[in-house]
Amino acid sequence: MKKFNVILLLFISFFIFSCNKSNEVVAPQTGTQPSAQPSVPEFNESNSTKVSWDQLPEKMKNAIPIDTASPVAARSNGAARSLYSQYTYSTGPWGGNGGSYYSIAPPNGSRIYAIAIRSGAYIDRLTVWYVTSNGTIYVGGNTGGNGGAYYLQYFSADEYIYAVTGGAYKLVDRLTFYTNKKWFRYGGSGGVPFQPYVRPNHQILGFYGRSGIYLDQIGFYIYSI
Repeated sequence: MKKFNVILLLFISFFIFSCNKSNEVVAPQTGTQPSAQPSVPEFNESNSTKVSWDQLPEKMKNAIPIDTASPVAARSNGAARSLYSQYTYSTGPWGGNGGSYYSIAPPNGSRIYAIAIRSGAYIDRLTVWYVTSNGTIYVGGNTGGNGGAYYLQYFSADEYIYAVTGGAYKLVDRLTFYTNKKWFRYGGSGGVPFQPYVRPNHQILGFYGRSGIYLDQIGFYIYSI
């Protein structure tokens, strides 16, 4: 009888353990491709609309450039006040050493309004728009060359990037962005795969690296959500 009870207890314990394991949500690990939710739409060159700069809304074409601004561009009572939010940490960069340095940092209290990518076999250009709570729109980056098509992705008010994957060697070959609303990927198929580590309850909100006629290199600024 005791032997039967022991076997019964072992069976019940195994059953409970199996149920708990089946309900676990495993976070994407560095070096693996994050799994997008089936209900979240995917965008790429085949189902994205090509646009030119002239086709953008006036408020985006006339956005305040932050990539050419000083990190202490805003001043009050003679004291310098940083225009940019403070990131938690940075990761990367990936790619080559050509081109010139760029940094795309979000202004204080802003979120991503839209991201535009020019791409062909490589990532030619990356442009990021930010919007503050009072509706002011800034544009960062606009860095890289003029080749390839120009694809635009708008962000909703509660949307954020939780992961990025890509391929890079001497240039950034491709980029895939995963948000809580959609995922979109552009570029070629070459390069060494990479994926920045993003801590739980954090997001990718800024970018840095090097660019010339292409996007040579990319790294990421990570912020808490």
